Amino acid sequence: MKNRLQQRRSDQGFALIGVLVLVAVLAILSIGVGALYLRQLDQQRQVQTQQALEKAFHGLFPGNQKPGASLWKDFGFVPDLPAVPPGNYDLGCMTSPAQVGAVETSKAGVVAYAGVPNPAAGGSLGAWNGPYWQGSVDAQNRPVDAWGRPLQLRYISSSVPPGWQVYSSGANGANETGNVATPVNDDLVYPQPPYVIPPPKGSSPTCATPTVPFLRTSGFNPAENISITLTWPGGSQVRVVAINNGHPDGNPPPVFANLPQGPTITVSLMSDRRGDLGTRIITIDPGCKATPSPITF
Repeated sequence: MKNRLQQRRSDQGFALIGVLVLVAVLAILSIGVGALYLRQLDQQRQVQTQQALEKAFHGLFPGNQKPGASLWKDFGFVPDLPAVPPGNYDLGCMTSPAQVGAVETSKAGVVAYAGVPNPAAGGSLGAWNGPYWQGSVDAQNRPVDAWGRPLQLRYISSSVPPGWQVYSSGANGANETGNVATPVNDDLVYPQPPYVIPPPKGSSPTCATPTVPFLRTSGFNPAENISITLTWPGGSQVRVVAINNGHPDGNPPPVFANLPQGPTITVSLMSDRRGDLGTRIITIDPGCKATPSPITF
């Protein structure tokens, strides 16, 4: 009788161990299946977001592919250059006419034309023809990626020539790319290379990628970052360069994009160590060279 009881307890113990092993195996399998599902879901969201970036871009600019309604065509869309690139802006201006020009509200950086065309910048219809986005939006009515985060418009000043991209921070939601044209980690962008906005109609001829040399002659010893703002009638550009030992680090001098030939260009310099360094006046000559050159400070 005792042996039978011991045998029964032994059988029950083995059965319990078997159940525990089965539960452990099922748990491991479920973790593996869950991880695989999440990877596949993220891959699907990446594809959806890449498509969304392209659609958003063509709702902003004409690009080189899909003609039709766009903020550029309807309003002469020219986003403001950020003071510190890439200076991400959301795209609330694509879904509501009230956001066109509402820089502080949507960070869209759109010049406020209030429904009046701006032919000089490419605008022809001069009226709201949107919405320019048909996809998902968040609670603030801003276009979002497949993870529900707002799509962003970025100015990439480090590319040659500098230009614009529509951007998503990807699955992890972290901005890891910074001021470069090629996305880092799981970030997603469109287009590559960044898009350069066409010069205004009837404007002066432009130089595609002119260089504007700078030379530090003041004897200021420490390295410093110089914010360079170029402004002229109908346009502006901003670059930030590191200055050390009198010349921009690494040389050659910074490259700008589509500077007009002929009109006077005001150059404003701001140092992160010395503050305002004043302004200079230059022009871009027929050979696409800055005159006078270099700009000294």
